[in-house]
Amino acid sequence: MKGMRSINDASAATANFWILSVMLVCAPLYRGGNRPLPLLALELLAYLLIVLSLMRPLWKDHVSIIMRGTLLVTALMPLVYLVPIPQALWLELPGRVFYNPILKLTGEDLHWRAMSIVPSDTEAAFYTLLLPIGIFFGAIGLSTRRLQFLVMLTLSVAAGEAFLGLIQFAGGVDGSLYWGIEPSHRSALGTYVNRNHLAGLLVMTLPTALALFASAIGGRGPNPGVKFPVTWKGHMVSFLERIARPGILYGLSALLILLGIIFTRSRSGVALAMLAILFAMFFFSRPMGRHGSIRTLGLVTVLVLVVAGEIGLFPIWQRFAVDHPLGHIRWSVFSSTVDGIGAFFPLGSGPGTFLHVYPRFQPQELYGTLVNHAHNDYLEFLMEWGLAGAVIILLLIIFYLGRWPSVWTRGDWSRFRYCQVGAGIGLLLLALHGLTDFNFHIPANAAYFAFLAAVFFHQHRESDQPPAATPQRRTRGRTPSTARPPATSTSSASNPFLD
Repeated sequence: MKGMRSINDASAATANFWILSVMLVCAPLYRGGNRPLPLLALELLAYLLIVLSLMRPLWKDHVSIIMRGTLLVTALMPLVYLVPIPQALWLELPGRVFYNPILKLTGEDLHWRAMSIVPSDTEAAFYTLLLPIGIFFGAIGLSTRRLQFLVMLTLSVAAGEAFLGLIQFAGGVDGSLYWGIEPSHRSALGTYVNRNHLAGLLVMTLPTALALFASAIGGRGPNPGVKFPVTWKGHMVSFLERIARPGILYGLSALLILLGIIFTRSRSGVALAMLAILFAMFFFSRPMGRHGSIRTLGLVTVLVLVVAGEIGLFPIWQRFAVDHPLGHIRWSVFSSTVDGIGAFFPLGSGPGTFLHVYPRFQPQELYGTLVNHAHNDYLEFLMEWGLAGAVIILLLIIFYLGRWPSVWTRGDWSRFRYCQVGAGIGLLLLALHGLTDFNFHIPANAAYFAFLAAVFFHQHRESDQPPAATPQRRTRGRTPSTARPPATSTSSASNPFLD
C-alpha cells in the first residue's frame, strides 16, 4: 500500500509539472490571458491542479497551517458575498441603499439578495481567483529539480516577450507584429495589450535571471588552484572561466529582459528594473562577495545602456522629463476610490464589482471615460473586500517577511537557493508595481506571481542539492600530488573565495 501511494504521488507530481509547463508557456500568449477564451482555458487547468492537490497534497510539508487557512479563506471569501440575505438586512449594509432603485429596474429579487452588489461579477472573481491558488499549490510540492526547470521555462517566455517587444519598438506604431493592437505610442507590448503589463511580467522575472547569472559566476570557477595575475587581463580570464556557457545564457536572458523593460517605456517598469539591480547587488553580495556582485551586475547594466543607446533612448527619457497627464488622472482615480472604500467599509462592495460600482464615485473630469480598474491593486481590493481585504493583505506581508530569514542564509548556496532569492525579489517588485497599476488583475501576471511565490516558499534542505559550483569540476585536471587537501575550518568551508 505504501509503494502504491508513492507511485500515485509521483504520478501526481508529474501531472502537476506538465500542467504547469503548459500554463506558464501559454498564459501570456494571447493578450496576457485577459480575454474570455484564454482565461477559461487557464481556469480549467487551474481547477485540475486543485483537484490533484486535494487528491495528493504534496504541498503539506511546504505550507504552514496558518498560511493554508489564510489562502483557504481568501479563495472562499467571494462565496460568502453570494449568500442570499433578506432585503431589509441588505439595505442596512454600508453603501447598498444607493443601488436599490437600479436593482429594482433590473428585475432583482426584492426579498432575498446576495451581499455583493453585482453577484455575477463576484462569481467570475471567484473562478479567476482559483487560478493563482491552483498554481501555487500545484507548484510548491514539486521537487527542486522540476521547479528549476520551470523557472528556466518562465525566463525563456519572458526573454521571448522582451525580444518581440524590441522588434515591435524598432518597427514603430505601424509595424505588423502588434497582432491587431493599435498602440497609441511607440513602445514594446509583446503579446500584451498594455505596455505596463508586459513591464510587470519582465520586472517580476528579471531578478531570477540575475540570480541564475550570479549562481553561474558566484563559485570559485573550474580551476581554483590556478592563480591569475592581478591585472585587467587576469580578471577577464577569470571572469570568462566562471560564466562558461550556462552563465552566458543567463546573462543574455537578463540583458534581453532588462532591455525589454526599458523599451516598454513604462516609467514604473524602468524604475523597478533599476531597483531590481540594486536589490540583486545587496542580496547576492553575501554568497558572491560584495565586490563580485557589484562588478557582475554593473557589467550587465553597462551593456544594457550601451545597447539601448544604439537603439535609441530618447523616447524613453522623454517620458520621464514630460509631465504626463495620465499621472493626474490616476491621482483622481485614487482619490475617488478612497471615497468608495469609505462608503462600503467594512464589508466592501463585493469581489470583482469595481467596474460597475465605481461610476458612482467617478469625478466630474472623468465623465465619459471608462475606468475599469483603480490602477492601484490595493485600493481596488480594499474597496471590493473591505476590512477582510486589509487583513488578508497584512497576513500575506507577514508571511513574506517571515520567509526571508530562512531563504537568505549564510554558507554555500545551491542554484535553487539563488532562484528562491530571485523569486522573492520578483514578488516584491510586482507588489510595488501594484501601487500604480493593476497587474494582479492580468491572468498571466497573476499566474507567474503565484508560481514565483511557490518557489520562494518551497521548503528544502541545502544538502539536497550540490552547490552552484561543484568540487568535482574544480579539481579536474589536478594530479594527486598537487591537489589541495580539503579545508577543515568552518570559515573556508562556507566562503568559496577563501582558498
